[in-house]
Amino acid sequence: MERTRAFEVRDGLQDELGGVMRSTEAPPSSAPSIGVFVQGGMEGWNGRYGLSILLPEDAGERYSGWTDYAVKKADGEANVVTVSPFRAYECPSAGHLAPGCSLSGGTKIAGTLGGVVRRGDTFAVLSNRHVLAPSTGSQRGDMVYHPGLLDHDQPHPAVPFGTLLDFVPLSHDGHNTVDAAIATYNAEEVQIDWPRPGQPGYVRKAASGEGEVDWDEPQEKVGRTTGVTQGVITRIGHTSWVDYGPSGIMLFRSVIVIDDPAPSPEDPRPFSAAGDSGSLIYGVTSRVASGLLFAGADSGGLYGHGTTLANPIWEVLNSLNIDLAPEGGA
Repeated sequence: MERTRAFEVRDGLQDELGGVMRSTEAPPSSAPSIGVFVQGGMEGWNGRYGLSILLPEDAGERYSGWTDYAVKKADGEANVVTVSPFRAYECPSAGHLAPGCSLSGGTKIAGTLGGVVRRGDTFAVLSNRHVLAPSTGSQRGDMVYHPGLLDHDQPHPAVPFGTLLDFVPLSHDGHNTVDAAIATYNAEEVQIDWPRPGQPGYVRKAASGEGEVDWDEPQEKVGRTTGVTQGVITRIGHTSWVDYGPSGIMLFRSVIVIDDPAPSPEDPRPFSAAGDSGSLIYGVTSRVASGLLFAGADSGGLYGHGTTLANPIWEVLNSLNIDLAPEGGA
């Protein structure tokens, strides 16, 4: 189907799904995640776009009737796969900061430094809110640490490198668009080792919207846990419930979904794992940033070995009133 039609079908089903969820009395985390599939061209499809449904493994029979109904509404142009429940992922040398480095706020976790950003004349590092401001009591001005406190003494002590500058609050009651936060750093205490053209982590610019993202281009990220990995964007505009552990389950909209088609015995790493939250995702060839990694499922998905969730990078930048600083900070 055409792109406009795919989003119309998604929006209509999303409105209806709320009533179905209330009737099941099941936890939100077992509800289907709905979006638009962008890797179409399947037999019987009219165009590259279609309805996307990610069905949690614990959904059981609760949503089987609704799923059949949704596929029919899409005239059969739907991609339906099972995934494990989505959960927020929490988990180079001392004194140096670079994409993929471990960092955290004041809680014993570890996430990933995604990139350097600029707000006015101030440079800062970008990651997730649940990485840099991990507790309900987190406040602007709190210390941030490298490596993350979970990685203390592995191999270097975790030491403060700056303070929490800003974050986007997360809501249990409404929907969320981004999980993002920024922190300042003391340039006299740490050095930014920013990648150059041809190196992993190098990004030219951030996409300003969907029109600047090539859905056919392989995507790459550098993460604290899995390092440099590549995958493909398979779904966009998803509505997904994400489990934040003690912080509860939260609803996100406009989610980008990345799958990894190519793990092998020689390199069995998935596209992402716990600790990769905050990684910047970008096109392998274009070096255009597309998203900020924040959650994932360990199993299921299009290729059967998990899937990754990202917030659109343009939503992240707009929410915090920042610009990506591809050259790194002074």
